[in-house]
Amino acid sequence: MNFTFKHHLFSMIALVLFANFAMAQKQTITLQQAMDMASQHSPALKISKLKNDVNQLHKNELYNSLIPSVTLMNNYTRISNNIQELPPINFFGKSFVLNPQILDQFYNRASVQEPIFTGFRTYNYASMFNAQIESGKADATKDAVDLKLQVANIYFNLFKAIESQKLLDENLKMMQARIDDVKNFEKVGMALDNDVLKAELTKSNLEISKSEVENIVATLNYNLNILLGLPESTLLELNDADLNTNREVPIDAAFQSTQRSEWLSAKWRSDAAMSSVKIAKASYYPVISAGFNYYYNQPNQRVFPMEWKLKNTWDIGVTLNWNLTQLFTTKTTVNEAKSNLKMSQLAMEQINDGLKQEIFTTQKNYLLQQKKLKLAEQALAQAKENDRIFKNRFDNQTALFSDLIDADTQMIQSQINQVQAKCDALLAYYKYMRSIEK
Repeated sequence: MNFTFKHHLFSMIALVLFANFAMAQKQTITLQQAMDMASQHSPALKISKLKNDVNQLHKNELYNSLIPSVTLMNNYTRISNNIQELPPINFFGKSFVLNPQILDQFYNRASVQEPIFTGFRTYNYASMFNAQIESGKADATKDAVDLKLQVANIYFNLFKAIESQKLLDENLKMMQARIDDVKNFEKVGMALDNDVLKAELTKSNLEISKSEVENIVATLNYNLNILLGLPESTLLELNDADLNTNREVPIDAAFQSTQRSEWLSAKWRSDAAMSSVKIAKASYYPVISAGFNYYYNQPNQRVFPMEWKLKNTWDIGVTLNWNLTQLFTTKTTVNEAKSNLKMSQLAMEQINDGLKQEIFTTQKNYLLQQKKLKLAEQALAQAKENDRIFKNRFDNQTALFSDLIDADTQMIQSQINQVQAKCDALLAYYKYMRSIEK
């Protein structure tokens, strides 16, 4: 008895914990919330941001190169004392030693170097990095809107599957009631065995369809959880308000494909390629730089005669460095950069053509899905009326049971078609909004 009691107690506790766990895993979510969560969780968007940060750092590094280069050097040397000094000599009445023994020697130098002219490299590098940053921003925009469309695609397909599942559950109950009715009619000789078999076959087909839909629901639910960064076992409950198809759709004939982020990204990449051509041409020019050096040495070899004393000197100058060989070898690099520029310009044209086709296609598809939704709603109303008529006729023994089953099947299919048409229309709406980036 004691073991049985403990067993039941543990079973009850486990059941309660499981029930609480199952309840904790349910989450109601709207489409907008799903889009926001996906944007916050998406590794792709985080990568896009990091790429843009790297481009910004490259630009900062370029600005750092404009700062004059300041260096300090300190050196102490102790030399050997085995070098004999030469006898002192007189020069203009003064006596001095040509090679005095200065055993402790200190060399200190401060230098400032600054490029004055680098063949416009700095300016063109700045232009290239600016273009890369803007291209990265456009790519990030594209990734963000693509992610939202991906969420909408899974969301409405999940909605479609859930609503289909609900309809199948309702129709399975109705079909069971039909089976019960026809079995009663069979007992009094008002129906045939074949009528019972047909009703049961219809129910079996519905159960197969339900199993398939349940598998679709589980798969889409799992995929959406991954996309949103939720626990994989979370059971998502979608918001019915998102199935509202009465939406204002801007059929914007003025929207141009050149406003799309994909084209803007390609345009900025082309600008970066143009800057690369100018950077390659910089090798044709000399590099001019200015420098200043300050010395504080002991001995200071610029001072004659050398003395065991710290003395300061300085120099300032301008340097021109021109690699004449590059006047001939740079041509290959420039031609390569020009080829890359031409490819980027052709890519812009290719992207533009594809975007025009996408905008036109998504607009027409949205209008088509709206028409199909209206037709599906009309078909559903007709199927319901047809089913009601055959039910009355069957009850009045003026129609065969097989006719009623056919009417039921047609109504079930019309219900599912109407749900699918509604979700397809909403998805077409979001695809069109994506195409014009609204």
